[in-house]
Amino acid sequence: MNNKKQRNRLFTMLLVMAILMPYGGAWAQTQPSKGDGKVGNPYIITKAEELAWFRDQVNSGQYSICAKIADNVEVIDMSTVCHAADKSQNLEEKSWVPIGNRNIIKYRGTFDGNGKTITNLYINASQTSQNNMGLFGYTYQSTIKNLTFENANVTNTQSNTGILVGKAGYGSTLQNIKISKTCQIKGGNYTGGIAGELDGNAYNCVNYTTVQGIKSVGGLFGRYSRKGNSITACANYGNVTASSDMVGGLVGYYSSGTIQDCANYGDVKGTYRVAGMAGFVSEGKVQNVFSYGNVSATDNTQEVGMAFGYSSKGATEGMVAYYSGAKLIVNGKEKEVKAFGNGTPSEDNATGFTKDQLKSGVVAYLLHRNASSEAKWGQNLANNGDIYPVIGSEHQVYADNLTLNCKTNKVVMGSFTNNPTSSAINYQHGQTINHHVATNATCTEAATKEYWQCQDCQRTYSDSQLTVELTDVTNADQPALGHHSNEDGYCDRCLHYVAVKPSEENGVYLIAKPCHLAWFRDYVNGTIVNDGETAGTAHSSASAKLTADIDLKNYCHAAEDGKELLSWIPIGNYNNRWKGNMDGQAHTISNLYIKTAQNYVGLFGYTDGATIQDLIFDNANVENVSTTGTNTMYTGILAGYAYASTNSPAHIKGIKTTNNCTVIGQEDTGGIVGSAKINLENCENRSSVKGTRLVGGIAGSCTERNIKRCTNYGTVENDGSYIGGIIGYAYGTSIEDCANYGKITSTGWHAGGIAGKTLENSSIQNVFSYGDVTNTNEVPGIIIGYVEGTLTAKGIAAYNKEALLNNSSENIKIVGKGSLTFEDGKEEADVVKAFTKQQIKSGEVALALNDNKTSGDLAWYQKLGENGDAYPVLKSTGDNTVYHGKKCDKITDVYTNDNSIFGEDGAIPHVFEIAGHPDANGLYGDVCINCNANNENIKYIKDFCGILGNNLKLTYADGKYTAKAVTLTDGEAYNSPVDIEVADFKYIRTFDAYKWQSLYVPFRMSLEQLTGNGLNVATPVDIEVVNETITRLNVQKLKSGSSKANYPSLIMCESDGEKTIELADVTLSASKEKFIDCNSMTRYYVFNGVYQANKNLASNSEDAINYIIKDGGLVLRTDDDVPAPQSWYMNVTIRENPFGGADEPLSSDAKTMPIYVIGEGYATGIENVNTAEEHILHGIYDLQGRKLSQELESGIYIKDGKKYVK
Repeated sequence: MNNKKQRNRLFTMLLVMAILMPYGGAWAQTQPSKGDGKVGNPYIITKAEELAWFRDQVNSGQYSICAKIADNVEVIDMSTVCHAADKSQNLEEKSWVPIGNRNIIKYRGTFDGNGKTITNLYINASQTSQNNMGLFGYTYQSTIKNLTFENANVTNTQSNTGILVGKAGYGSTLQNIKISKTCQIKGGNYTGGIAGELDGNAYNCVNYTTVQGIKSVGGLFGRYSRKGNSITACANYGNVTASSDMVGGLVGYYSSGTIQDCANYGDVKGTYRVAGMAGFVSEGKVQNVFSYGNVSATDNTQEVGMAFGYSSKGATEGMVAYYSGAKLIVNGKEKEVKAFGNGTPSEDNATGFTKDQLKSGVVAYLLHRNASSEAKWGQNLANNGDIYPVIGSEHQVYADNLTLNCKTNKVVMGSFTNNPTSSAINYQHGQTINHHVATNATCTEAATKEYWQCQDCQRTYSDSQLTVELTDVTNADQPALGHHSNEDGYCDRCLHYVAVKPSEENGVYLIAKPCHLAWFRDYVNGTIVNDGETAGTAHSSASAKLTADIDLKNYCHAAEDGKELLSWIPIGNYNNRWKGNMDGQAHTISNLYIKTAQNYVGLFGYTDGATIQDLIFDNANVENVSTTGTNTMYTGILAGYAYASTNSPAHIKGIKTTNNCTVIGQEDTGGIVGSAKINLENCENRSSVKGTRLVGGIAGSCTERNIKRCTNYGTVENDGSYIGGIIGYAYGTSIEDCANYGKITSTGWHAGGIAGKTLENSSIQNVFSYGDVTNTNEVPGIIIGYVEGTLTAKGIAAYNKEALLNNSSENIKIVGKGSLTFEDGKEEADVVKAFTKQQIKSGEVALALNDNKTSGDLAWYQKLGENGDAYPVLKSTGDNTVYHGKKCDKITDVYTNDNSIFGEDGAIPHVFEIAGHPDANGLYGDVCINCNANNENIKYIKDFCGILGNNLKLTYADGKYTAKAVTLTDGEAYNSPVDIEVADFKYIRTFDAYKWQSLYVPFRMSLEQLTGNGLNVATPVDIEVVNETITRLNVQKLKSGSSKANYPSLIMCESDGEKTIELADVTLSASKEKFIDCNSMTRYYVFNGVYQANKNLASNSEDAINYIIKDGGLVLRTDDDVPAPQSWYMNVTIRENPFGGADEPLSSDAKTMPIYVIGEGYATGIENVNTAEEHILHGIYDLQGRKLSQELESGIYIKDGKKYVK
């Protein structure tokens, strides 16, 4: 390769490297020579170029690497990597790009300044739209410590600006940070000398520079949040100025947490909500703090004070001291100095001190006495020393023969000094001293000594002159007696139910009785300790499971029926967060009773990484309401507050409350939990829920977690903001397969059937809102009250279109304020579905919520039918899965719990039944009872053989009617109007051996079939008058071929009893009542075959008589003899005598006629019948009445009126 090609390739490689270099000054960087970035071996930073290299590694994705400034370096001068423009030196502006500058790149490591100084940090983001500006942009669960800034210059017009960090996110720790007076900072919203926003802990951080911003501006932090976090031993000396509201010497917007042992010495100025500590306080607490600087509000407002400007639920603890000589200016006018501008707490919670009092050291002394273990207060009392108490001072203050007024802390005599050898402090007490006599030991309390107590300061003394102060009034020689209880926990000494230790299995306590649960609670909370443990030792990781139902009526109850109020004390609290597991094993805890006014209330108070599952609450009554003006927080039947880290397997699952439970709280109130940062699944609330703000059927609020397969049936009410059937306030929360059936009522703001408010990147998937929603202040949403940020709707969001939204089902809004976001390619109509109650009851909605699936991991079920569920439920009973198909018309939808009703085509097969009216042939059609479809190939003979409901099914094809099988029994009223081809035919008849029976059937039988069954068939031949006393029926047996159908015949069996004749491929002729007839000179004979019982047959008379086959012969019928179906009878009438003379009356005919078998061969019917006549005809005649010339050689003839047989 020649040199030119090598140079071109080298240039290309360098160009690619430049493009791929991380943003932020690729060439002004050097990798540190020491360290690998791991926790135990951080990168060692010696110069600005190495810090820039470290920044670029973090911003390219290595956000957890660690660094430390080298021991042998005192200053990191940033001017080589960031600086303002300087035309005199031909320098263009170069603004520092923060470490961790985006939401997805949050610095998570540890940066140790090692007590060194960073100088000349330069950031100018005024021409950009970037948030999070500082040396670090965005941190998360990181630690930054031991660092001083000199000559920093940070400018930003957007949000979250600080010299150290723009946004110190969740879990961040800032320690030993100093911002010197030589620094400058000017930002937009959320601006602070140390950080624009802090969601973590800070210790020993001090700001000396002036801080300027727009809104939410603080000397230390623009915004500070989260319960459990604290700012300790920090101070601001710089002035703080904002062009808008929420401005504080320490914090502008104080959401929650604790500020303890901190001081502000700088002046604070803003429009309104301006204060020395915090401009706006939501629910934060200050403890042992001091405010000195002037406070100025440019608006005409009451929201200005030395501690808080405006406080919603702010609180104090310990000492809150301020300089009573400071100036409090409102709209240019000086006002009376006060600690709290508006809201809570009251002025009784703070104390103002004069300039002389501050200088004397009394405030420093008192603050130090109340200080936390991590802080110390002091003051240099020498000439030209400190004029006020200083947090972190090395000059501790002591009393020197000092007497103070015990209530006002004014010096009565003596002084304060920095000399540690001084005497103890004395107090001048008030006039009221209370005397307490000694008491004996009880089960739970040791005996007490005799003591005296000042009513003003509550200090205790062993003598009436109050000279010897007591720190403990208990008598160590008489400790508590302890309980003497039975196995159920009843103590016969104090007459109370007490805790009893349960048995243990594999480290898990087995809760079988109420006393066991009480013991577990006290053990977790540290009320009960193991032998050798220090009193108060908590056991936050203890686990338990229920082995039986638990009734707490003796361990917590209302003040009624002669009992004192006994409120359940929650398991775990803010300072001792329960971390174990509880498996309810589907057992029930009944009669939980809580009546209190505190934070973190429920069976459990505060859980951290704990799993609770399969637990039912019955008749729980939880009331957590404060009447002091400061609302309580975190109230639920199961837990007040439940937390688990992002990757923790901990969860709350399978928790249920019955409809006789109630929960009344204030902020963050829920039927199951007050507030959750933990996954919730398969929870069901039926209790009524009432609160003020952030109120939900399942949880009051949820942050960055999942709520899955949860249902609310209870009523939910509030009078503040954020209320929903499932959740009141959802931050970054996923709500999946959840339903609300309860009524939501609010006189506040932001009410929704599923959630009151969602914000950040939240989502809903397959949710169902059924109950009514009422909000008197604004239009609520049937699904969501208020959407801020992005709420993605997946699957379907279904609702009851007949529900009442502010008492009307017209123009229902899905979202009260804001809008939903849908996945790619989908619109609102694809996701948001409205259903009538009829549709909901049908099962259609349950199937839709399951994404139209009927197998696999289903969430939704519904028992269908008359006594089924009115709506979808989230519980399988084994027979309530909803299936879908079509009716037999292939058009109409069908929802059912029985999948077997559908055919392979997904439709219900036709259900054919006999039609209501016959056709022209007398046959009935085959009609589907569901869709009225007509099966043209199927016909029915209704009530076949006269049997009600015995409908014979026929198949019609190729012009023939066929039946698979038919059984015909003698005597049945055969009634087929058509010929039928039968594949399998049975004929059943009962015989008397060797007796002829009448036979009239619609089918043929071959000679072989007859003889094979021991049968003989014969047909009538003639009626013969043998003599004057005997007339007989001559018949001829079948000798070959087959019998005839629908032909009067006779049948005989060689044996007695019932016989079944089975024939294949038989034709059943149509039902026809045929007859054969013949006559003689004087009689007309008709053999009538019948298929129906002839009950209306006329009685014998002079005009006609009838004979039937009976007992093997032909007998004259009586009125009681009714010809049976499938038989025949013989009708005889008089025939006019062709030879003249009087007719012979029928009464002369024989009463019985024997049956005589003659001849051979195939019987074709009656040949002739001759009868002797009373009137003699002279001559020779044949049977046809023709006169013959001579007698016959053989045969039958009549001669002179007499019959001759040759």
